[in-house]
Amino acid sequence: MKDIRSQKILRTSSLREAIEKLNSSGKQCLMVVDSGDRLVGLITDGDIRRNLLRGCDLSAPVEGIMNQNPISVSQETSSFQALNLMRRYQIFHLPIVNADGRVVGLHVHKDLFFPDQDATVLIMAGGLGTRLHPLTTDCPKPMLNVGGKPLLESTIQRLREQGFVNIYLSVHYLSHMIRDYFGYGENFGVKIEYLEEETPSGTAGALRNLPDTVKGPILVMNGDIITTMSFSHLLDYHLNEGNGATICVRQHRYRCPYGVLETDAVTGNLVSLKEKPVYEFMVSAGIYMLDAGLLPGILSPEGVLDMTSVLECLQEKTAVKTYPINDYWIDIGRLEDLQAARTLMGAVDRCRCPRAG
Repeated sequence: MKDIRSQKILRTSSLREAIEKLNSSGKQCLMVVDSGDRLVGLITDGDIRRNLLRGCDLSAPVEGIMNQNPISVSQETSSFQALNLMRRYQIFHLPIVNADGRVVGLHVHKDLFFPDQDATVLIMAGGLGTRLHPLTTDCPKPMLNVGGKPLLESTIQRLREQGFVNIYLSVHYLSHMIRDYFGYGENFGVKIEYLEEETPSGTAGALRNLPDTVKGPILVMNGDIITTMSFSHLLDYHLNEGNGATICVRQHRYRCPYGVLETDAVTGNLVSLKEKPVYEFMVSAGIYMLDAGLLPGILSPEGVLDMTSVLECLQEKTAVKTYPINDYWIDIGRLEDLQAARTLMGAVDRCRCPRAG
């Protein structure tokens, strides 16, 4: 943990002292603490400016103008979770406190953006979204509104925040709506290029359309996924393990609605009976990290190409490992999945495509 003494100030300190500390820390924010070093407030340079304009005396204590109910997080909160919290509450500083309420650190919005990653992103955004009709009749599934914006925008925003800026979008169904909304990424802090599929070519078919200049790791993901996972941690794991491919997986629980019987295949005698058993197994989360250098030679030049075939071919020549996702994750494949995501994220039930309004 960094030395944060320059980012703290006692509640009895004056505005003059606060200004001096703000100038030296360069953080535009000070955490106000009591004599026990417990967080009691937050004060920004904006707070000071506004109160000076109102005629507040420089000798006045900071506790008179501080935010007395600042949002704070624990030491266990990840940088990505902190960034999401800042975005939700539209704040730029987030104190870190321990179990006793004592200040131990400070998250600053501009410091949480990751440096640009040396990796390419391929997002599959061309599906028909048949199971979501009629919502997808005139709106592509990745453009459905979740949390006040198209779900694809949320994905691109999270990628940008973690340093993934080189993005390819594989498009097909109503692709003009996606192109019109995102352009070439100039308004989203990324570079977007489009891979137009004339006909659907499978879950991995778009890999064939990537230019030969793509040499590093490729993050491949479906365009109908919402997740708070750290893509940068996935990349680190992939590189550190020396994987040729990394498959993100999620634990899935299924309760069978029936009594399940096991019988002897020869005699037909009952061996066991379980009433509505629960099965647990790992499922693919639709997110993969692939080594681009291994793909030539295993991608069939034409026809339907699924990711399962690509992974099976890679498994014969390199290490293919799994990466469990413990963060929030949902695949927007059914109406009930979409509604669950909207309920969680407080979304409005409409599509924000240019044509749909």
